[in-house]
Amino acid sequence: MAVSNSAPAKGGTFAKPKLSIVQIFTMSFGFLGIQFGFALQNGNTSRILRSFGADVDHLPMFWIVAP
Repeated sequence: MAVSNSAPAKGGTFAKPKLSIVQIFTMSFGFLGIQFGFALQNGNTSRILRSFGADVDHLPMFWIVAP
């Protein structure tokens, strides 16, 4: 994909690689897939917790508590 330059540009920062439209589209499409995966996981979390035996009255508490 992108080649990393080891020589810093002016000001001590590294130059950003030039990305083509196809590379940007591919990267954006991949992030869209990750978002779909998270949405599917969040949509099924209550059902998964119910199959583990969680009470319906306690499901909101599981959504507040960090994983």
